[in-house]
Amino acid sequence: MVFGEIVEPSTRALIDEDLEEYPEYTESIPDWEGSTEPPGNIDTLIFIETGRVTGIFRNCVLGDQKANSKINNAGIEIFDITAHKYLVVFTEKKEFTCGEIVELLDRWIRAAKHIYTITSESIYSYQNVNLYEKPVSLVKALSNDANSKGFGYSLLEPPNLVTGLGASVLSYCVHIKLKCNLFVMYVDTSPLDSLNMGPLLHLIKKLDIPLKNTDVRLSPSSSNLYM
Repeated sequence: MVFGEIVEPSTRALIDEDLEEYPEYTESIPDWEGSTEPPGNIDTLIFIETGRVTGIFRNCVLGDQKANSKINNAGIEIFDITAHKYLVVFTEKKEFTCGEIVELLDRWIRAAKHIYTITSESIYSYQNVNLYEKPVSLVKALSNDANSKGFGYSLLEPPNLVTGLGASVLSYCVHIKLKCNLFVMYVDTSPLDSLNMGPLLHLIKKLDIPLKNTDVRLSPSSSNLYM
């Protein structure tokens, strides 16, 4: 075999001619519901994802509030929570990747003065050689804002990684030179309660987001929260 030479199998029995190696790309059209245009007075845009984070926000912040805008086939809902603060709730990718969703929300991101993302991971995936016993939960921060103090949270250390929509938003903000703060909550696998969700409630308060309820209890019938 010579370097760079294309070598075919000695028998065509090893070739599946019916196999489509590269399916044709089909572009998805975003199914917007409500306004597609961002308001002109966005002070703060907050992206949240993962079941534990969105569960707390839906029960303690949103309640029965209806979304102002949605992208139905991207799992995106946008809420006007208070005082020019907007919450972007991400539930599932559906027809778009995280990078494509960020591009769909480009005008919203560029219109915001402050951008935050909140996600969560299992505490058992958190890598720190100094932690011999894992706490029930903790919050770490990543930021491209040199003047940001991270609201007092320590920075996430390598080799820990962050994925999902929040990571895509932060990467995009780095690319277009906008400041963004990402918070990742590491939490144990026990059901949601006021002990392991306490750090998230404190973060919500630090972001000046009004809480409709802070009474986080276990539901006897499901893993949802109730007040």
